[in-house]
Amino acid sequence: CTAFNQPLTFNTSAVTNMNNMFYGCSAFNSVLTFTSTSAVTSMNAMFINCTAFNQPLTFNTSAVTDMSLMFYGCSAFNSVLTFTSTSAVTDMSFMFYSCSAFNQALTFNTSAVTNMNNMFANCTAFNQPLTFNTSAVTNMSFMFSGANSFNQNIGGWNVSSLDNGEDFMVTKTPATFSTTNLDAIYNGWVVNGVQSNVNISFGSAKYTSAGAISKADLENNNNWYITDGGLV
Repeated sequence: CTAFNQPLTFNTSAVTNMNNMFYGCSAFNSVLTFTSTSAVTSMNAMFINCTAFNQPLTFNTSAVTDMSLMFYGCSAFNSVLTFTSTSAVTDMSFMFYSCSAFNQALTFNTSAVTNMNNMFANCTAFNQPLTFNTSAVTNMSFMFSGANSFNQNIGGWNVSSLDNGEDFMVTKTPATFSTTNLDAIYNGWVVNGVQSNVNISFGSAKYTSAGAISKADLENNNNWYITDGGLV
C-alpha cells in the first residue's frame, strides 16, 4: 500500500500475528493506536521497508517471540520504542537492518534471544551503549557490519553460546572502533568460556598489549579465527 498514510485505531486485543502488517508502506507515517498487543507472538517484518515511518511505538510485547526484520529498511525511523517486555523474544535478526537514522537507547531483555544476525547492520548513525544479556545468542554474524558510528564497550557480553560471528564488525577501522573497546572485548569475552572454532571479524580495528593475552587465548586455546588490524 505505497500511498497509504492514515492513523489507525484498532482493537487488537485478540491479534496474535502482526507479520508483514505494513510491508512496503513507503508513505506510511501515521499514529497507531492499538488497544492491546498482549496476545501478539510475532512482529516479524511488521514495518519492513516503511521508509517514511518515524512514530514512537508503545507496545505490550510480553508474548512476542519473533522481532526479526521488524524495522528492516526503515531508513527514517528514529523514535522511542516502549516495549513492556522482550523476555520471550528469541529472534532479533535483521531487526534494525539499514535503519540509517536510528540512534535511540534500547533497554531490551534479550535473555532468550538466540539470533542477532545483522541486527544493526548498516545502522550508520547508531551509537548507544548496549547492556544485552547475550548468553543464549548463537549467531551474531554481520551484527554491526556497516554500523560505522558504533563505538561502544561490549566487553561485558557473555558470548559462551556464540558459534557464528562471521563478519561481526567487518567494516570497522582504527578510526571507527577504539583500541580500548577492542581490548575490552578480548578481555571480557574470554572470561565466561566460549565455543570453539568461531570465525569473527573486527575489520581493521586494532588492539593493544592490554588485550593481546586474551586474544591469544581465544585463538590458541579455543581455535577462534579472528580478523582485526593487529597490535598497535
